Amino acid sequence: MRTADSRTVLMVDDDADLLGALTMYLELSGVAVRTANSGIEAIKCVADGFIPCLVVLDLRMPVVDGWQAWDRLRQLPDMETVPVVFLSGEPPDYARAARVGAHAYLRKPVTPELLLQTVERYC
Repeated sequence: MRTADSRTVLMVDDDADLLGALTMYLELSGVAVRTANSGIEAIKCVADGFIPCLVVLDLRMPVVDGWQAWDRLRQLPDMETVPVVFLSGEPPDYARAARVGAHAYLRKPVTPELLLQTVERYC
């Protein structure tokens, strides 16, 4: 059985600028971050053996959106206890997020401080 990396967050977003800025802020705050720029890349990362302490997942991405990516991620070995935080600029669908086990739902534009507080809460 693989175990979660208790200090590394998996950040998934197709917006490279936002992903880079939020990753930089978290890393400067002492949080280790591994990034994926698509749902497919996130799935591959976990399938290859990486288990994060938390997944921060954009919902609106091409090809495999965040909903689909989370559905596939949570079916992978050792992911059943890993929390997910959804990140989206779309109107929130809290009911759907609750049904799929989301721990939080952050709206874009998210402040780096709120993201850090959320990461510290779940990771």
